Amino acid sequence: CRSFMVVLLGPAGPSSRGTTYPKTRTKRQSLVNAHRQSRWLTEMQFGKWLVAAGAVIIAIGVLVILLGKIGLFRLPGDFSFGGRNWRVYFPLASSLLLSLLLTLVLWVIHHFRR
Repeated sequence: CRSFMVVLLGPAGPSSRGTTYPKTRTKRQSLVNAHRQSRWLTEMQFGKWLVAAGAVIIAIGVLVILLGKIGLFRLPGDFSFGGRNWRVYFPLASSLLLSLLLTLVLWVIHHFRR
């Protein structure tokens, strides 16, 4: 298998250094390039997942604000302790209610995807 050398031309003609690269690639070079391309796609997908996760976090924050205005986080099982300069809030009943609703929604989604 012969390897032909190609002189790369820049915008103004041949480069001053006369850099040459082999025209054919070895199997290892092809694997390295495939790995680089797959890694780039993975990074691209990771960026999309980060944007989606940010949108979900914003939606959850807006939902918590709206649910707090209608009284969700003031249920009888929600505990609140505090002093003059500090406050601890433990929303036990609200957490159980949200967990139950989320479990029900995910179960319905799973049931219809079968």
